[in-house]
Amino acid sequence: MVTLAGSCWKMLIFLLACSLFAWPADSPGASQPETRPFATAGKTVETEYFKLTLPDGWMMPQKVQKRPDGIAAVFASDDGLAVTFNIIKTDMPAERIAAQTVDNMRKSGLQASDPQKQGSLYRVNIKGSMDGTAWFGSDGKLCSATIILGSPPENGKKLLGALKPVDPNLFPRP
Repeated sequence: MVTLAGSCWKMLIFLLACSLFAWPADSPGASQPETRPFATAGKTVETEYFKLTLPDGWMMPQKVQKRPDGIAAVFASDDGLAVTFNIIKTDMPAERIAAQTVDNMRKSGLQASDPQKQGSLYRVNIKGSMDGTAWFGSDGKLCSATIILGSPPENGKKLLGALKPVDPNLFPRP
């Protein structure tokens, strides 16, 4: 189970790195492949865990990443926020996943608060090269990690308000 939390964190870092940074051309004349977001405002993204119609100012840079043990979905706003929804099939409690993820964050140089219970979720505040907030939930079969990076993370409420989860105890509400 310990490696599951580590792989969750590695997957999140990979997805954020892929979605947040537009790599510039090596030189002004270098050709770049055309990149378009997978979904833009007004489009609906549906998974077995949630349905979300993207609000104005939001897009999904790539399709939902599916794995045998869950999914990861990345969203970005015009004002520089990134939100990831990660669902992993595991029976670990949310508190344990949150604590292990905080340990990994701290080892990588981020400042992360101790997990605090808020309703059915555990919240962690993140400080570092980008500030943010993470929420962890569990229903005994699934674990969720919702992470908002950018400032202020409260600007993610617009996206969270559009989220229609199958199990509302796995996701933060605005």
